[in-house]
Order: sequence, then C-alpha cells, then structure tokens
Amino acid sequence: MDASAQFRAAQFGDSELLSVGDAVYAIGNPLGVEFRGTLTNGIISAIDRDVLVDGRTMTLLQTNAALNSGNSGGPLINEYGQVIGINVVKMSSRRSTVEGLGFAIPSAAMERLVNDLLTYGESQPEPVIGVSVDSFGTEVEPDLWGIGVLKVEPDSAAEKAGVKVGDYIIAADGETVSGSRDLLRVRRRYHVGESMSLTLWRDGERVGATVTFAE
Repeated sequence: MDASAQFRAAQFGDSELLSVGDAVYAIGNPLGVEFRGTLTNGIISAIDRDVLVDGRTMTLLQTNAALNSGNSGGPLINEYGQVIGINVVKMSSRRSTVEGLGFAIPSAAMERLVNDLLTYGESQPEPVIGVSVDSFGTEVEPDLWGIGVLKVEPDSAAEKAGVKVGDYIIAADGETVSGSRDLLRVRRRYHVGESMSLTLWRDGERVGATVTFAE
C-alpha cells in the first residue's frame, strides 16, 4: 500500500511567531523503542538561545518539555500540531541533576537548511554579524526603537562595518528592529559574502553601515 495513503506529512509552523510561554509538545522514543511515541509537554522558555553544541554555537529554541536520549531528531510541535522545531540537545551536569533545559532547532532555520540543500546540494556556512545585542528594544527617542550593541567581536563583519559598542540598531535592510529576533530574521536571508545594510542610532543621530557577512 502507498505510504502516502496511510500517513499525512506533518505541517510546518513558523518558529518566528513563537513567544516565551507558548505551549509546545515533544514526540520521540526516549530511552529506546520500549517507550516509542512518548509525548511530553511544556512551554517555550527562551527564543534564539545561543548554545554551544559539539564545538559549534547554534541558535536554538529553549523548552522545559522533557527531552531524553531518543528524543533527538523528533519534532517539537505547537498547540496546532505544527512542527516548529527539531529537538537536538538537553543540558546535563556531572555535579547535579538538570531538568527542563531542552533545545530545538527552529523551523525557520530548518527552512534555510532545506533550501540550501535543494539549491547547492549541501548546507552553506552560517553568516555571522559579530555582535552581541540586547534581546529587547529600547526607545531611543519617541516612537523610535532599537536594540543596544553590547559587544563587537574583533575583526568581525560588524567591526569592519564600523559598528560600535553603545550603538543601537534601529533597522536592518530597511526593516524596523525592535528586538534581537527581528535582526536574526533578516540575517537568515543572507549567505556568507553577501551584504546587509544597517541603520544605527549613535549619539542622537542615524548612522548607516553595510555589513558583509563572514563565516
């Protein structure tokens, strides 16, 4: 029998629409096939959390839904049954028990990866701006918001573009930036070697910068 007649493909949701506190569910085979199809529930604990995984920093969704060995590769779904992430890692410690610290690849990042595979036959390097910024925006003047630049990495794309600590990023590609998620959403459109325009707020004035992405 045709498998498509028995099963329906899961519908993907947009991880960019998630907020902290949204209900999510994880499905997998924790500890092996004996517990296959286990469903656990929780919430989105944090969005766009930078986590070091096997020597590589990944920007992931954080959830307190129970994840265990065997959940990796399973879907994280929202309350509508849409896949908004792929479960990849759980925090652990040799000194104490750690619970409620699970992480998933956002569906927005997966979409980029799939498009890379279809277009180039392999995943492309992740473009890096080279800044650490506030998660939430600051009103730099009435009705004008931006995210503060906390750190600029030496020799990074941001430093070469003239971005400085203390600047506020108020727009990327001409789109308003009121939180780190907005900046990340725009950055995902680009590949290494391409350039993105930034509008900065510095000492009460708008300053333009062009970031050419490094790997």
